[in-house]
Amino acid sequence: MSFPKLVLTGNSGLRYISGISVLHEGDTDPTTKPASLTRSTYSVRREERIDNVSVGTKQRYPSMPYNSSRLIHSWTGYLDVLSESVAGSAEYVITNMALIKSAFILNITAGIPFTTTTYLTADLGPNKPTLIGTYAEVFEPGYDWLYAVTSDEADPPVYTNEGTVLWFIKNIKIQDNQNNTSRVTFSFEIVEPWFDLKDIIDAIEAE
Repeated sequence: MSFPKLVLTGNSGLRYISGISVLHEGDTDPTTKPASLTRSTYSVRREERIDNVSVGTKQRYPSMPYNSSRLIHSWTGYLDVLSESVAGSAEYVITNMALIKSAFILNITAGIPFTTTTYLTADLGPNKPTLIGTYAEVFEPGYDWLYAVTSDEADPPVYTNEGTVLWFIKNIKIQDNQNNTSRVTFSFEIVEPWFDLKDIIDAIEAE
């Protein structure tokens, strides 16, 4: 089996990655093999808090465990590539490693690119081998999250929430398999703003 080379694009000075793909040397049929990340896990967990910070106020509501929550999205995917594409002196390898070491943001507004398998209708059915198919690229879109609060020069100042759908690069791991292949694992995260649980429940009951 022929392993591909990792190809990253972006700007290490501005600390973003704008493309994650692979290059198969001598490739004659790109639809029969992965061309981007393979999804490993995607999880959405809830984090809760109680909004007041006063000890006295909190003690007046001893049975209230929390009154707001937020969603934390975690996405992990990997690429199995030739080790020479993540270790060496070639110009594209230097670019790969500079981005792996410095980037914080995945600058792709469509989301995380990854490979999925598509089927023809004729390929599906209880007596068909539905694990076959051809590879296609899809995207995991981001969710609006708050990365800054800015203010203007007015008196009093007007505060503005700054949001984005770009994914935060939580972690990048290179595992060398000692056979000229390496698994490069990318972990992304989005932490959404806090939601007031009373507003959510009131809206549900008002339906």
